[in-house]
This record gives sequence, C-alpha cells and structure tokens, in this order.
Amino acid sequence: MKSVVPLAVIGCVIVGTAGLGIFGVRKIKMDPTQFIVGGRSLGAIFLWLLMAGEVYTSFTFSRSRRLGV
Repeated sequence: MKSVVPLAVIGCVIVGTAGLGIFGVRKIKMDPTQFIVGGRSLGAIFLWLLMAGEVYTSFTFSRSRRLGV
C-alpha cells in the first residue's frame, strides 16, 4: 500500500510531461530534418549550455571510471 502514492506521482509526472509535449508542438509543422536539428533555431546560448552539459557529464563519467568510483 505504501508504493501506491509514489507510483501515482510518477504516473502523473509522465502523463503531464507527455501532455505538455503534445500540447506544445500541435501547431508546429516540421519535417524530419527540422525535428532532428531543431530547425537551426535553438539559439547560441541554448546550444552552448547543451554542449557544456555534455562535456561536464562525459568528463564526470570518464573520470569516475578511472578513479574506480
């Protein structure tokens, strides 16, 4: 009985996220190229943040493997 509440919360988050995603793109017409690369309209700051996050994440995992953590 204790696991019902956490499962309900997780289910609500999943349904809510999917609903917001579908609601947000319902009027946007994209071909596969625009979908894959974001239509090249993401902006320099957003792309910089994405690349920085990827670098730090990759560095963290590669470093932790070397240290045996």
